[in-house]
Amino acid sequence: MEAIQHQVDEFFTKPTDVNTLVEKIKNKLEARRSRVPVPYKRLALVLRENCADILAMVASAAKGDPLLSAASSNSHQNDLPKIMDALIEYVDVGPNGLDPRALKLAAEHGSRRKKQGYDAKMLVREFQLIDERICELMTSDKMPAAPVGLTGDLMKLTESLNALMIAGLQPYVGQARVPSRRSSK
Repeated sequence: MEAIQHQVDEFFTKPTDVNTLVEKIKNKLEARRSRVPVPYKRLALVLRENCADILAMVASAAKGDPLLSAASSNSHQNDLPKIMDALIEYVDVGPNGLDPRALKLAAEHGSRRKKQGYDAKMLVREFQLIDERICELMTSDKMPAAPVGLTGDLMKLTESLNALMIAGLQPYVGQARVPSRRSSK
């Protein structure tokens, strides 16, 4: 019973026939060789391979979203591919921070959205749609069974998506100053 709980492939009782034991070992080794290897991919590669699909799903979701469907603009088609590229690049390359050009692009995207009548909630929702479509991708059959470094890549993805969203919100906050900790007398 303990062997079954530990999911063993075979078990033998003592004394066992040596020829039977050798034959079972050969069969198991042969079966192992004939298995199709599990494809190993990093999250950045999966995102890059499916970027067009993600963006199409974001556009479709935006049309059906109660908050975003009121917006009459489709100009996100121009900005979002570049934002996705920056996002994927950061997930791929690593901890050196987002390229300042990516943050500038996100801020410019926020400015364009503001001119198009988007409020801050709408811009945040747009970034949420990107996140939601990536999560859908990760639960689909397009995601490899054994992604390499998934936890670290997800942390980088979340960090960079949030940084881009915050940069995109800059035009909505204006020149607000952070209060000083010192009390003024």
